[in-house]
This record gives sequence, C-alpha cells and structure tokens, in this order.
Amino acid sequence: MLTFFKNAKKFLDLKDVHEEYHALHYKEGRVYASSPNVLVWLDGEFGKRGSYDFVTGEKADVRMPEFEKVIPPVDARAVYVVLVSDELARLHVILKSIAAIAAKVPELMSVRLRWESTGLNVKARAPIASVTCAATGRVHGYTPDMDLRACANTKHLADLIGYFYQRGGNLQIYAPLRVTNQSPLYFAADGTAGVLGQVRDAEIYQG
Repeated sequence: MLTFFKNAKKFLDLKDVHEEYHALHYKEGRVYASSPNVLVWLDGEFGKRGSYDFVTGEKADVRMPEFEKVIPPVDARAVYVVLVSDELARLHVILKSIAAIAAKVPELMSVRLRWESTGLNVKARAPIASVTCAATGRVHGYTPDMDLRACANTKHLADLIGYFYQRGGNLQIYAPLRVTNQSPLYFAADGTAGVLGQVRDAEIYQG
C-alpha cells in the first residue's frame, strides 16, 4: 500500500485544469490515481469513498472519472508477457536513462514495444542514438503470425515499470487489443494494475 501512495504523484497531473487529476479516487475497494495518459489502481480496504485532494488530503468536490471505460477487457485470447523482478529492474534502469536523455533529444520521448515469442522488445530511436532492450519473459497467447506493436511515452512507461518493480513480484504486460488503432496498454500484478495510453505512431496507426 505504501508503495502505491509513494508513487501516486507520478500518475497524477497536478497542473491539469481538470481537478479530478489532482485527486485520489476511492471506489468499490480500490483507490485510483489518474491523468489524461495514465491510470493506476490498488485493491484494498481503505475506509474511504469518493475523491480526496492528493496535496491536502481533503475531500474534493470533483467528478470521478469513469475508470471502467478505459480499462481494456482481458480474456483467454489476450497476449501478454510475464516479467520477473530482475527483468523489471533492468528495464526500469534503461527506460529511466532514455527518459533523461529525451530532455535534450525529443525523438527519444517515446519508445516502441513489440511482443515476441521470447518476451518484450523495447526500442528507442533517434539520429544520434538507438537503444534496444529485450526483456525476456514468458509469453502467453502469442503465435508467429502476430505483429503486436505499440508506442509509449518513455517517462510514463518508466514510472509504471518502476512502480511495479518496487512492489515486487511478477508483472504482466498485455499487448494492445487493437494494434492499428493503438488501443491502451494494460499492466497487471497481484492486487494492482495500470493502463497506459499510447503515443500516436504513423507506422502503427491505421485509423
């Protein structure tokens, strides 16, 4: 529980004009932190209902987002990779490094992801640098004819991977349900999960 609250500020947007992104939202045994691009939640008994300002801790009179509408459905046909703690640690270090460089190299603001038979391939490309990281893991539901790609904001992805690594245990990273529409990415671990909106990529998107 402490890990979620320590990381919650990374998943909020305290500068957004919409005040619902300044608050933690408690609903039906979950606490949610969200921004226009990221949603993360934790299951538990918190003794609260409604929305509370993250900075002051006071009850907030804001509209609670309809979280259920942005959480991708998961069924037996879903493709996902399971990453263990060591792989999460390595991936987090690489993504943090890329995100730091991206402050001066805008081309590295986003990374491309590809689900493969051996795990998750993450690639960052810019005229001055190209970084590829293969995160080895168990892949479920994948067949060789699949072309499962996505594009994500490097910092948002690094923050998510860092959060799940700090919690310990394995992480499931799901391939997008609709690749060419760049539908959101779903991350799931024991008692917690997250959703990350994609960055529009002309080589992937065919809407």
